[in-house]
Amino acid sequence: TDLLTGQTLPELERGPITKATAVPRCWLHRGVVYAVYPDRKVAKFTLQGGGTIAQETATPPVTAQPQAALALKRLGGDFTQGVWLDGRTPVDFEAVLTDDKGAPMAGVIVHLEVLDRTLPTFGRTAPLGSTVTDAQGRVRGRYVPPRVADPSLARRAPAVSFKASAQPRQGPPIEVFENAPAYPLLAGFLRVSRAGYLPLDQFPVELPSLRLGTVQGRVVFRASSTRFDSSASPAVERSSGDYRVAGAKVELMAEGRKIAEATTDGAGAFQITLSPASAGPPSVALPDPIALTQYEAEVGARLLRVRRTLATLADPKYGYKVDRIQNAVASFHARFALAATEAAVEAEADALQRIGLLVAAISASHELAEDSADRIIDTIATIVADLVDVWDPGMPGQDKVGELAKTLAPNAVAMIK
Repeated sequence: TDLLTGQTLPELERGPITKATAVPRCWLHRGVVYAVYPDRKVAKFTLQGGGTIAQETATPPVTAQPQAALALKRLGGDFTQGVWLDGRTPVDFEAVLTDDKGAPMAGVIVHLEVLDRTLPTFGRTAPLGSTVTDAQGRVRGRYVPPRVADPSLARRAPAVSFKASAQPRQGPPIEVFENAPAYPLLAGFLRVSRAGYLPLDQFPVELPSLRLGTVQGRVVFRASSTRFDSSASPAVERSSGDYRVAGAKVELMAEGRKIAEATTDGAGAFQITLSPASAGPPSVALPDPIALTQYEAEVGARLLRVRRTLATLADPKYGYKVDRIQNAVASFHARFALAATEAAVEAEADALQRIGLLVAAISASHELAEDSADRIIDTIATIVADLVDVWDPGMPGQDKVGELAKTLAPNAVAMIK
């Protein structure tokens, strides 16, 4: 088409112009067609008003120039692990610039960019240090993704593109791209159960995927220590620490079904694996432990009775030393939490029952002794009072008895106690 008149020029469908329009890099500017051929020839075709074609072909000398190389890699992982759109888990990456011999190129500016335009909101990209390559040819950056909680986005398989570009001192500019899948937040919850404890039905978690990655965390028993007062004041509870729970079953639930499960080890740690370690997004590590806070009803009632009775016996007026029993009860939380099997849980519960029977027997014997002592005191006091009442100083032989009775009577009860 003639740019001046807009008329079609059929002559242009013949000759070298046809080759020009067939190559990828071809453009038209002010009536001139420029074309770049695969053999590096640059051709210029001038369109004249008469419809004739004048070809001016220039073949510039091709000088071999050193070709630098630019590579992108993810620090601590691989780009195939993807980006978790939780708004806080960063992706650190670096670009490495080398010359045609593979040696690092220092002192070259490298621009780092993350293209996340397919996401509803954008993240933040910043260099980690200088934007000029160091002695190893490296420049590093960090990408903090946006927070996206949109399950429908996961079905569209979004991706984030990491880009690095540079202009070496010799040779053409270079740019390189690496794509990474993006994982929006998916809602789920963990269900925790173990014999001897009341189960925890819902512990909310946010996941990047229900099919990829791992979920790591810990399960503890958060005990409360109750101080019992012999007065009418209510019991006072305070936290006595966290105890790691072994043998607890942790189930990952989402979309109304169980996705996977795991069992805690001796340190109370668990890992739910959704895919092999080499695939999927990075592991999700729960920042805080999952806390169980209550025993099953029977175990909790036994422990409560023992502690209440021990608090009574520890009163100074009774004179009992119950330190060893108190230490056994104090270590019950830790021992019971580490009971990883049904048999071990039952053994610890039975041990607590035996401690309870021992404490109950001590308490009952003390109450019986107190009752017996009171009866003896009352009887002796009555006898002494009767001696005073029947004393007759006129009868021979009663002087010494009467004097003793007079001495004992006012203080008899206090002395016998």
